[in-house]
Amino acid sequence: MPFTFPHESRALVRRLTYWIETLVRITREEERLVVRLADLGVIVTASPPPTSGSESPNVLRLKEELVRLAAERAGIERQIVEKGAVILDRHTLEIALPGGPKPGSVLSWQPGEPVIGWFRAAPDASSPRQPLPGADSEKTKPVLH
Repeated sequence: MPFTFPHESRALVRRLTYWIETLVRITREEERLVVRLADLGVIVTASPPPTSGSESPNVLRLKEELVRLAAERAGIERQIVEKGAVILDRHTLEIALPGGPKPGSVLSWQPGEPVIGWFRAAPDASSPRQPLPGADSEKTKPVLH
């Protein structure tokens, strides 16, 4: 039986987009908070940073916000893993999903792609992305990062 996949799986693409947009937002907020802490003379070396009652209220509030963001990130990453997916590349934010047209292959999606139209022969970033057999080449143009 030939490989088939719902190339028009808009609901899944919307979910993937939501996850990635949320992770990008969290990362930006974390970076902003780390800079604010550095301006106060506090260097953050752990994520989430430890807090103590002896810190100024402003430092404590910023660190608690970093702790909240770390928990939010963990929740999103847990949802990704529950779907059997992984973030394959932290730079492009490519997500590898279970499945694919060949044994051992994974589906590949990057932010900005309207459909899931790519796969990798192996579940790692060193394997080149290839278009899914029968994919509409106009809808599956790769997003260049």
